[in-house]
Amino acid sequence: SAVAAVENSAMTKGAILGIMETAPVPDSDNDKLVRSAFKYAAKNIRRSHKDYLIVAESAPIRDFLAESGFPEDLIHTHPYPAANRFKSKPVLMRRRKSPRFTALGGLRQIQNPHTMAQYLMTRESDDLDWSFRLNFGLLESLLAMNEAEIKNVFRKKNVRLIDGELESKQYDQILKNSDVLVLPYGERYQTIGSGVFLEAL
Repeated sequence: SAVAAVENSAMTKGAILGIMETAPVPDSDNDKLVRSAFKYAAKNIRRSHKDYLIVAESAPIRDFLAESGFPEDLIHTHPYPAANRFKSKPVLMRRRKSPRFTALGGLRQIQNPHTMAQYLMTRESDDLDWSFRLNFGLLESLLAMNEAEIKNVFRKKNVRLIDGELESKQYDQILKNSDVLVLPYGERYQTIGSGVFLEAL
């Protein structure tokens, strides 16, 4: 649809397209449909008299685009610069008695929040300081537990819960104060990017 919009606009001379996800994608399990859409876009770009620059978020995405028929000389690989808010080096924290472990990617099913939740619910007591950001509605359906039950279990395990989205300043502060970030992502993340991962780096 992005390529079609450019082609249908008489005033538009070309476009820079950033590709962050390919097949399989979180929003569609129909691999054939996704691949067909990319091949159709590549075909339109090859036939076009307009200028295009394609920016792929990772090498596997670049390979997928080339396989779909995008001209290889137009494809550039550049990881999503999610960490551009951090202009200066973080303040080095003194070593803490209890390392702070944080799981920030629990808002979508593809990030496997139930895997993280089950681990935290069943782990033996330790000296680690855990924070877990999650989507209660999603976790309720994945664990077949209601919100009150989930909160009660985590309270007993001394896990701090962060519900839903955060303001940028809150998010940055949590990230900066964490010693370890845990991301129990699934295999699909081989071909899509994670802003959380790049911000942590």
